[in-house]
Amino acid sequence: LAGLMVLAVALLVARPDLGRAAVVALFAVIGLATVSHYAHIPVAAVLLAGVAVAAWRSGRRGVAGGALATLTVALGVNVAISLMVPPGEGGAASEAEDGVIGRVSVAPARYPILLARSMADGPARWYLEDACAAPDPVYTICDVLDTFPADVGRILWDRGSLSHLATPEQMQRIVDEEPDLLVAAARAYPLHQATAFAANAASQFIRFGVPSVKGGRLLEMDGRELRISEARRPPRGMRKAIGAVQLAALGVAFVGIGLAFASARGEVTPGIRAALGLILVALIVNAAVCGGLSAPADRYQGRIIWVLALFGLILLARWAATRQVRPRRAARA
Repeated sequence: LAGLMVLAVALLVARPDLGRAAVVALFAVIGLATVSHYAHIPVAAVLLAGVAVAAWRSGRRGVAGGALATLTVALGVNVAISLMVPPGEGGAASEAEDGVIGRVSVAPARYPILLARSMADGPARWYLEDACAAPDPVYTICDVLDTFPADVGRILWDRGSLSHLATPEQMQRIVDEEPDLLVAAARAYPLHQATAFAANAASQFIRFGVPSVKGGRLLEMDGRELRISEARRPPRGMRKAIGAVQLAALGVAFVGIGLAFASARGEVTPGIRAALGLILVALIVNAAVCGGLSAPADRYQGRIIWVLALFGLILLARWAATRQVRPRRAARA
């Protein structure tokens, strides 16, 4: 739903003539997308703030208030969900006891992804190697892992990772200790942490291809256990062909954007300028959140890059339409 969230935001600022029902529907899409994945929360917060500012400056007070209300409700829903999720659900080694109440959190029962990212980049791993070598380690992760891999998957999900070794209670303590550990690691290695974050975000910004992953089909679901049939990876030729189509679509879209901005016939309205600006902001923030704080992956940027291509193709069509109308009018005259 990340792409639909960005598209809904772009439409809100590009089309000031939308009726109340359409505006409410778009805010509903944004709210649903925001609560569907906790990585969407910071992206939605920045975009809705942009909508509120743009709408307020153009005199659309109701849209500005709707943007702030949507963000407030989405955050409230996430916090309410966290109260119903038992702490420690991130650990798979044992079940949480019935009746356990969750904790207030915007991102309920999450894995310590930020910690894993810093460990893979180096700072948290180096800091933990020293901290866990102390006679009385203060971090729970020291009791779970004997060695600290330099890979997010090996830290969180692979065999021998936190998901397999930590109990739910240990996982919850690791999540609780994560902020302090990250701050301490960043203080110990500030330059490396900053450059690693910037490099991951920059890498994510330009990654939107077709990932080389296996497909699958759900065969059975029994409680928390899933059984999935593995399928073959898409053929390499197919992945290359899809990648070529992606690049061609973006190329045509950029041509459309360039022609529309170079034209003096009003194809680029203030609303469209604001929409394109917010789409660019979404790509930047999404790259920072998903790539910089998690791990660069094609799917993160690929799920919203199509919105930019769509707007570029629309602008190309608008530019071409104005070129067709004028000669016809001249011929009639």
